[in-house]
Amino acid sequence: MRNAEAPTEKFAAVTAAEKSRIAFIDIGRTVAALVVFYTHIANQFIEARHGGSAVTDGFTALFETPLKLSSEGIGQISIYFFFLVSGFVVTPIALKLGARRFGVNRFFRIYPMNVLAVLLAAGGIALGLSVLSAGHKQDITPGTLLANLTLANFSLKPFWAMVGVAWTLAVEVLFYLLLVAVLPLLRRWVWAAIFVELDVVLILVLLRTPLGPDFGGFASQSAYLLLPIMGQIIWAGWHGKIHRLLAGGYLLAAWGLFVLAANLKLDTDYLLRAGPIVFAVLVFYVGLGTEDRLKQRTFWTAMSERSYSLYLMHGLIALPLMHAISDSLPVWLSVIVGVAATFVVVELAYRLVELPSHNLGRRLSKRTEVTTPTPGVGFFERLLGTFRRRSEDDSSGDEDADDEPRPARRKPDPTHVAPDARTVRRRRPPAEEIRERHAGHLEVPRERPATNGRRTRPDGPRERAAQWTSERSERLNGRPRREPTEQRRQPAPQRRPRPEPPTTEAPPAQPRRTPARRNGRPPVNGRRPSREPEWPSAGDERSQPRPATNHNGRPRRPQGQVNGERNGRRTPPRPVDRRESGPPSRGRHSRH
Repeated sequence: MRNAEAPTEKFAAVTAAEKSRIAFIDIGRTVAALVVFYTHIANQFIEARHGGSAVTDGFTALFETPLKLSSEGIGQISIYFFFLVSGFVVTPIALKLGARRFGVNRFFRIYPMNVLAVLLAAGGIALGLSVLSAGHKQDITPGTLLANLTLANFSLKPFWAMVGVAWTLAVEVLFYLLLVAVLPLLRRWVWAAIFVELDVVLILVLLRTPLGPDFGGFASQSAYLLLPIMGQIIWAGWHGKIHRLLAGGYLLAAWGLFVLAANLKLDTDYLLRAGPIVFAVLVFYVGLGTEDRLKQRTFWTAMSERSYSLYLMHGLIALPLMHAISDSLPVWLSVIVGVAATFVVVELAYRLVELPSHNLGRRLSKRTEVTTPTPGVGFFERLLGTFRRRSEDDSSGDEDADDEPRPARRKPDPTHVAPDARTVRRRRPPAEEIRERHAGHLEVPRERPATNGRRTRPDGPRERAAQWTSERSERLNGRPRREPTEQRRQPAPQRRPRPEPPTTEAPPAQPRRTPARRNGRPPVNGRRPSREPEWPSAGDERSQPRPATNHNGRPRRPQGQVNGERNGRRTPPRPVDRRESGPPSRGRHSRH
């Protein structure tokens, strides 16, 4: 089950196989809700009833005094952390769902539990119990009850809230309205949408002076809008929607506007303190940096899902019960009883109210499609399919999951062929059959069109060439060509193993044959010299008679005589007739 308000843009890519939720969001919401619970018990019961204790005094000296949080306690950092988480988480949900679906989703997320809390608070006040309320107490009338149910009481004067912690819900509703208003701009230019939001808050804060004190409550809530806007800025910078330097500038600008609103003292019922914002932002960035090292735990998941119910119910169950039994029980036992009763009521409220309303809002915010009726599927079958889809388990889903309903259509049969179809699509063979074919080196058959009485075209080029040759032979000879035998396609028979020679004595060596003479010369090392030309010998029948003179009329050289050789035999040099050769040349044999 994924986090109900967890964006999946970054952390799903980092820990998709291990985590389905943002771990630091679960841990932060759980710790923040428990710290708010402790702060109200310490301030509203132990300090007010018994003047303090060693545990609360030590905690105050260790955390609240150094951080200058004595007026509101350390729970104020938790409230600011809740606002940062809201801006960080709700912004991507609005971008994904759209304005209408986002409004429906948020309505069923906020108001059902607020209605339950207001009704319980009204009953406790009517019985005279000490519930955690805020403002100037008034009589319970239909007008005050309606104002508390719609969260409009935090902007009215005189101010009275039956559920004292519900003022944060009013700020959340204002942030949702502002987010829906700038949603078209946010889709296109995130930096421009954030700039417009800061300008709107600045204008609302500055309108307090001309409009008077009656506008002070609404102006104070507008100043608190800067906290979820800061969470939105952190989301934009962390996910790369805007440059990180620009995100840092926007954070400084938002913090400066909050300091300005705190100095203006917009309303006496709201305490605007800028110091805890720094610690809340620091804790948030530490959680983002350590997200990769955190693990998803069942305890943090369960507590995070029930943090909203715990936040609303602890002031309506624990405080009245502890005040009622504190006279007969010691302080520590009263606290244990009040905490145990609170968690029991929180579990019941979560299972009976929060989770069902959450699932209803998720179903209503899903995108619906108009599907055309499928032939062969009746009305009751489509209606039954719709009810089956709606009756699925919604507790394991996510409110921001955009799962579109599947149309009630029959899956087409891959082997079905219409009567007028000319091709037949065979179903794909299963994976096991494909593996067997590949293992056996068999060819997977291709999808061939239906013949419908016509001749099919061969698959490969060899088959097409063979068919063309056969058709040509039929046309020329008037008779079909004989198909080639299958013997060529059969594998060659294996050769018989060569028998080993018998292990007997070796036969006597045969005398080496000496080649006979050739061309009148003995061979060299049994071979004829390669450079010696072969000429026909005298008396050879194959030799042809040659004329005695050449084409110039001069006598020919005897056949076979080359460079002093005649018929393979070397002839003596012819004597030189010096009388015919001219004067002798000068040399060492010369007489001169």
